[in-house]
Amino acid sequence: MMPVVGYLVIFNSTLAAWLGTTLSKRTIAGVPDFWDRMFDRNLLLLYFGLLIFGLGVALYNAAVPSQVKRFPSVEDYIGAMESIGTRNLAIGSFDHVVAMYFRNLHGEETSPMFSGKNTSFPAHVSSGFHRLVEEMFNAAEIEDWEDSPEEDRLGSRFRSGSGYLMVDEVAEVMYSGRGIDRNFRHSMYGEAVERSKDVYYIEHKALEHSKPLFRFMTFGLYSVGLFLTSFPSLVTSIIILRSW
Repeated sequence: MMPVVGYLVIFNSTLAAWLGTTLSKRTIAGVPDFWDRMFDRNLLLLYFGLLIFGLGVALYNAAVPSQVKRFPSVEDYIGAMESIGTRNLAIGSFDHVVAMYFRNLHGEETSPMFSGKNTSFPAHVSSGFHRLVEEMFNAAEIEDWEDSPEEDRLGSRFRSGSGYLMVDEVAEVMYSGRGIDRNFRHSMYGEAVERSKDVYYIEHKALEHSKPLFRFMTFGLYSVGLFLTSFPSLVTSIIILRSW
């Protein structure tokens, strides 16, 4: 609506004169200075500020994930998902988290704005995902270990030489969907259902940091828009204080 409002307010001489801003007891000695000239452009600054801020709002609504837009608070998101409480919902959210982690791991969503580094799965979200996967792995009961080679039967396929769980390898197996690993995935899914709140929490946090380029652009538009809309108030305050 801002182009229409701008035409009516800024470029329509009748309305512009009616809405013209003046200060009581305002006197200008000699040539108007910077603050006087800015005060006369208050409506223009307000117009462009609202226009740019509106572009930021439009970009936010177009790019933000629906889960974050509908549930800005992670507590509300977990409560809503738990109220449904289906097994497939928890499994789908876990698959979503694994996919986001895997794409981040292999740089499929790397942003050129940040020197080739992906900020869509930051360290605190990644560490939470690692802890969750390790808990799930340690609690999972793999049904076909006895039919697997000795090294797989002991779980060393997913552990380093020092005994640490290789979460990246677990994520790759979960993400690939290979038929040979279906029993392993089935056991992990069972643990994901048992820890559904943790799954929803990490999913929401990862979605909050997704699409870094769009988040950076939205932040820039919000900042410029808010500065321009607040600048007329700043100018007016300076003029009033100066002539006090």
